[in-house]
This record gives sequence, C-alpha cells and structure tokens, in this order.
Amino acid sequence: MGKFDFEKYVEPANGFYGGGDRKSFKDERFWKISKDANGKGVAIIRLLPDPSMKTYVKSVSYSLKKSKPNFKDQFYWYIENSPLTIGKPDPVKEHYNRLMEEGTEEAKKEAINFRSKTDFICNIMVVKDLVNPENNGKVFLWKYGVKLCSKIEGWIKPSEQEIELGTAPMNLRHPLEGFNITLKIRPDQHSFTYDDTIVSNTPSSISPSIIDEDEAFDFITKNCYDLSEFVKPESFSSYEVLKEKFDKFLAYGSSTTTDNLTKKVSSLTQSAPKSVNAVEEDDDDQAPDWISGKGDKSAVKSKVNLEEDGDDSWMDALDD
Repeated sequence: MGKFDFEKYVEPANGFYGGGDRKSFKDERFWKISKDANGKGVAIIRLLPDPSMKTYVKSVSYSLKKSKPNFKDQFYWYIENSPLTIGKPDPVKEHYNRLMEEGTEEAKKEAINFRSKTDFICNIMVVKDLVNPENNGKVFLWKYGVKLCSKIEGWIKPSEQEIELGTAPMNLRHPLEGFNITLKIRPDQHSFTYDDTIVSNTPSSISPSIIDEDEAFDFITKNCYDLSEFVKPESFSSYEVLKEKFDKFLAYGSSTTTDNLTKKVSSLTQSAPKSVNAVEEDDDDQAPDWISGKGDKSAVKSKVNLEEDGDDSWMDALDD
C-alpha cells in the first residue's frame, strides 16, 4: 500500500473546463509545440496529474467569425467558453439545433458556422523541446484536441481485442514508471494533425533524481497546476449575457440570406433553455462515444473513470 490514501488523492479523469471570456494576453503557463516553416514539429513530453490527481479537464468553446462587408481580411468575432461544459444551456448550441431542425440544405449549411470545439487541458513536463530547450524539464499546462485524446486514451486503455493480441495498457501518467510521448505535428488539409505521434516502449521516471513515491508526490504538488481553477461555474458568463453577445454577433453585417434564416428559425420552438446533461461535440472531429457520454455507459467508465478497486497506491491508480 502506498503512502497516500487512494480515496483522498485520486479523482475521476473526466472533468470540466470553464474560464469565461478569452483573454487578450498569452497565458505563459501553457506550452505549445513549435513548428518549422513547413508546419512540422517534434517534441517529447510527459503527462502528469495535478496535485489532487485529476488527470485532465474538458473544455467546450466557440471561436466564430464572419467577414466584415467591404473590408478585406477583417472579421466580426464571437469567442467564448461554452456553459455546455458544466451542463448549462448555451444560446449558440440552441441556434445550431434550430437550424438543424429546420432541415433544409440552406439551414444545414448555415449551421456548420456555429459548431463548437472540444479541447482537453492537462499538466505536462516537457522532456525535450528542440526549438526552445529552456523549456526542458519544466511543467506546463497543455491543450489538445479530441483525436489526440482518443489516441492517448487508447494507449492507456487498449480494447479487449488489442489486449488479446498482446497490447499492454500503459500507465502514461505514472511519475516513476510512465512513458514519454513523442509529439509529431504536421499540416493536414486546412489544419494540423498529430496522427504520427508515438509513445515510448520503455517506462521511466520523470527525472533520474526522482526515485520514490515521496519525491514524486513532492514534485507534483510543487510544480503541477491545480486544474480546479478551470471548473468554477462562476467563471462562465450568464446565459443572458451570452445571448446578448451572440445576438449582436448574428446582427453584425448580416446578409439578406442570413437575416431571413435567422428570422425563420427564430419562429420555431422558443421554449425555455433546457439543461444539458452531456457535452455534444459539433466539431469536424466527432467525439468518440466514451468521451461524449453517448453509447455504452460501461465503456465510458472503462475509458475515462479511475477504478476504485485494485492497488491503493496513488500513482499506480492514476490510469487504472
């Protein structure tokens, strides 16, 4: 049995991310992989839990833009973290749903402009940053998308078929016996992809000087960021404030077509907003069932929740 009480230090992996309005300044706590002139980049990182053993939090947000009439390369923007993240109604999602319910090709095409984006936020230690070596050995916050999250969780919890073929689960976040991840980013059509990212086959400590649980826990509590700051409901704007902002965004520079569509869908069901029980992913990368909360509930637990049985060690339980 490890020194630290399992129930006290280990929480379910799936959490929520708040944060309210996007800030205009750069948050230096977040690390981003550097890309060369061809849009390619390579770096080695290590996933870490926060001091409460939370492994990541989930964020749903919008970054919507529309061109300003008669102004080249100038846009109106709606940039907000969505209250869908904490199970509350969102005016953008309601607008999207109304357009989809309209059912016409014109309405569906318009709805594409109002899809949400899902990201995940966690702690990492940068093992090797070729472009910025001063980052090596430091802990940062890191944001990544649905596809990479699915890839990482696949290493942590391989399918039954993969296990039968000899694939072993990998406790990626274990500070003493975890695995380094080699991130590889490259251009992919109109965006970037981490499809070439690989994981080491050899477990290792996050540092040669950290050799036992006490040292590992001390490193995490002193260096990793508390993810609970992204969970605060008060960090979100109220529904009324978001609705006012979004209505203004819809009105800015609206074409006749958009005006007519907006009026038409607004004449549909105008019922009071309903509470949202699960985040819905409307981005191009559809969230797998175990992330979105749809489908087999047991699959959700096996993928994103930490088991309560097994070894009591707080580190061994990180990815069980």
